[in-house]
Amino acid sequence: MIWFPQGVYLIIAANISNSLSGISIALTLHDKMALLNGECGGTLPASIILSEIEDIDEEGESVISKPTLYRIIQ
Repeated sequence: MIWFPQGVYLIIAANISNSLSGISIALTLHDKMALLNGECGGTLPASIILSEIEDIDEEGESVISKPTLYRIIQ
């Protein structure tokens, strides 16, 4: 497993309860990576090549590079 300290989360379920001692909010969240494995029924919007990224260097030239796993997940 690879854990990242930041992220975007999807709210799967929410529950709010009120009592004399206060208000309680409970959320069930999934990391946005859940969209990639079908757990939330999501799909990638188009054909995507994850093993190459096209960047522009300082001179304005197009450069193909191999991304790190961290960059792919972002």
